[in-house]
Amino acid sequence: MEEKVSNINIKTRELNLDLLKTLAIFAMILCHCVIRLAAYIEGYENSFWYFFADVILGDYVFVAHGFMLAMGACIIFSRNQEPTYLIKRGICIFILAYILNFFRYGIYVLVDGIIEGEFVEEVLDAFFCQDIFHFAGLALIVTGLLRLLKLKSIHILLIGIVLSIIGSPLALVVNSNWVVNYFVGFLFFTPEACFTFFNWYIFVGVGLVFGEVLKKTSNKDKFYKNLLICSSIIAVIYITLSFVFGVLFLSKEHIYYACSILEAIGLLSIDFTFLSIFYFLLKKKDQSRDYWYTKISKNTTIIYIIQWCIIGLIESVVVFLLGIVFPYWLTYVIGVILIVVSIVLADLFKKLKERKRLNNK
Repeated sequence: MEEKVSNINIKTRELNLDLLKTLAIFAMILCHCVIRLAAYIEGYENSFWYFFADVILGDYVFVAHGFMLAMGACIIFSRNQEPTYLIKRGICIFILAYILNFFRYGIYVLVDGIIEGEFVEEVLDAFFCQDIFHFAGLALIVTGLLRLLKLKSIHILLIGIVLSIIGSPLALVVNSNWVVNYFVGFLFFTPEACFTFFNWYIFVGVGLVFGEVLKKTSNKDKFYKNLLICSSIIAVIYITLSFVFGVLFLSKEHIYYACSILEAIGLLSIDFTFLSIFYFLLKKKDQSRDYWYTKISKNTTIIYIIQWCIIGLIESVVVFLLGIVFPYWLTYVIGVILIVVSIVLADLFKKLKERKRLNNK
């Protein structure tokens, strides 16, 4: 997720990975806009448009699992793979997650609590709620520590598999008070958790091994052809069974965050199917150039921060305070506009940061 981690050497840049991340950004922002702003519509749970944003875009399409797969692969292609660097970056992202919590919703519930003279549980949730930033930071820290122990990518993947096998049955086993649920939720899924380490580290491990294999592959056409055949067969079976047994049928209580190892295989098959398709679509592109999707993929972290800050502002002030409820079509329009705004602002931020760096030389 962090820019330096995903800054692939341009000579070996995998354009299909950039495109995957960019389209994941589009789906992510649309998903976040709809599930936050449309949740105030009466009966939203039964709406197809909410389901499309929440489940199709937010769960099945390559969003969180695609980002974590890409993060693992990008570590392998990064110019800086030192364990200490990964640990430091992981700590920075973990801290940044709480800073984002403050500017996303925390500042608004704090002001409301001061005005009302009452601090309810929502205040704690706004400041300490877990999201993928917390997991990404923790995953980078652990990956760095495992690399300090001289473990190879395949060993890290095996650890991820074991953690997934353990984490699946332990999902929702702990359901105590908010504090217990919160801290346990970093490892196993609880009512206060999102991307828990035991359930989600497998995606990073797969990304690491995928990056290693891809880096050593001389015949990428053959590699991606075989990958496309295998992954697409699994994806078709997985999606078909999802229609039969319900969405996310391989995870406890059909919860995305309680992802089981079998669910992870299904979701990864979707990621690898699209990665393979993108490879053949982009194989004639010049890898020495920065295309529009490579530029966007490099700004994943700042785009993520910007879109959440704007969504938090709209929801807290316009929807909650002013009581304005947006219809579904407008939440999608806002999502599309926010995609453009987030990308433009992230690019501007990067240029200003680079100009400041040059001026300080």
